[in-house]
Amino acid sequence: MKKQLNVPKPLMPGREFERRAREILQRIQKDLLPTHASDTVAINVETGEYELGPGPLEAQTAFSKRWAGQVSYLVRGDGGPINKFHGK
Repeated sequence: MKKQLNVPKPLMPGREFERRAREILQRIQKDLLPTHASDTVAINVETGEYELGPGPLEAQTAFSKRWAGQVSYLVRGDGGPINKFHGK
């Protein structure tokens, strides 16, 4: 009996991932804005689908339930950052 290896798919380069995520965000913003401008969007870059949540934890949890083991792109509905860094 042959042993099957679980070889993960190769990850796409970071710049390509970011480019695709931004394209998807631009397409879905017409449905999200202005109602979900401050909500967090977890985007599946491979399929173009997404999950919404009031915060990053809720959006990531919904994403993980739907697409276990895949990487998400988290961003606010208006395209802004999820977290802000205010110095030391």
